Amino acid sequence: ANCHMEATPPPAVLSYNESGTNHTFAARRDICSECHGGGFTADGIQGSIAQNLALLADIIEDAIVDVMDEQIALGNVIDLDGEVTVTDVDDIDAIVLTESRGRQAIVITVLGVEYGPIGMNNVDVVNGAMEVVGALYDLSPEELPKSGWNWALVSNDGSLGIHNPSYAFDVIATSIQSLDPGARLAVPSWFQAGSPAVRSGK
Repeated sequence: ANCHMEATPPPAVLSYNESGTNHTFAARRDICSECHGGGFTADGIQGSIAQNLALLADIIEDAIVDVMDEQIALGNVIDLDGEVTVTDVDDIDAIVLTESRGRQAIVITVLGVEYGPIGMNNVDVVNGAMEVVGALYDLSPEELPKSGWNWALVSNDGSLGIHNPSYAFDVIATSIQSLDPGARLAVPSWFQAGSPAVRSGK
């Protein structure tokens, strides 16, 4: 509330009582520094969170393709909600993690044609007898869908970590390391500084 409802001088025409409140609900980009010190700005926090969020999305997208490839190697095909069937991951030009109706989803480009967003709950593995073996995520390591939900949690918050920087970083970092332990995280300077206020999410 102190960030979004900062007391501000009212327009002169309304200043009969010399008081005012920020009714736009927009927080100043440097207001973090008032409690956490000069090094804490919206740009500094959001930049590092955005960088790691993009890295996590890339890792999840690659992992989804890897699971598809594993299932195809077993003689199965991947049915994407009846829109397109993938029989060879080399036919995938691009895959982008997104969300649809509150669920994890992908936009996928196969042989030059874009499909989606397709909810991950509608991506099925189908065998040679055209029977659904299961949803792709059900046949994936459990870290994959969990990491997807963590990506959605931070991505859909809309603040890019400002509402709880240390928690947002921890969630993203844990997800990245669970899927790709060798990935290089962009560890933000404010996290390295170890400020108790930041680490506690205040």
